[in-house]
Amino acid sequence: AINEAIRLGVQMVEFDVRSTRDSVLVIVHDTDLKRTTGINSKVNEITFEELRKLDAGLWKGNRYKGEIIPTLEEVLNIIPSNIWMNIHIKDEKETAINTAKVLKKRNQLSNTLLAVDGEAVDEIRMIDSTFKICCMDRKDSPKAYIEEAIRINADFIQLTEREFSLLNEIIPVLKSHNIKINFYFADDVEKAEHLFNSGVDFVLVNNVEKILPIVQNK
Repeated sequence: AINEAIRLGVQMVEFDVRSTRDSVLVIVHDTDLKRTTGINSKVNEITFEELRKLDAGLWKGNRYKGEIIPTLEEVLNIIPSNIWMNIHIKDEKETAINTAKVLKKRNQLSNTLLAVDGEAVDEIRMIDSTFKICCMDRKDSPKAYIEEAIRINADFIQLTEREFSLLNEIIPVLKSHNIKINFYFADDVEKAEHLFNSGVDFVLVNNVEKILPIVQNK
């Protein structure tokens, strides 16, 4: 999916990082592996060696049979420096810290944003103060979420349908604090166009080919 997104010319790719039982950083969306591999285990319950033996593609069809779950470093190796990496940390704080250390070691900070909750932010910035943080501590209301993003001096925020009707009110506040705005998600052309026209910087989509022309025409 990431290779195809790059081929199509996206501006940002989003992926989720989890840790195996032996602390290897891998790219997996779900907490458990049931949907994509048929194995009823959580990622952090099995070792990387065990994980690597699983078929993570067959559920999508025979065309994808034999697809393995990639490591963070394998994905970092294929993403060019002109494409943003929106990296969501799905596990505990340790996963966020270890991910930040890998990115620092590889000198891949300029096109990276780490989507984390507030608990990990200070330690990530201790590794390198130039890390770009996307505030994912969504709180119990849009107002509280915006305030939290401002409080931690976030570089990005990721709005959802919860904030959609409030965009005209929210976006000027975020822009005044130099916070870039992601929106999750839109696969409808009219909705995506509305989001971009409202001042959203990046829209997360499933159907890249359908939505990308909107960006290219601006």
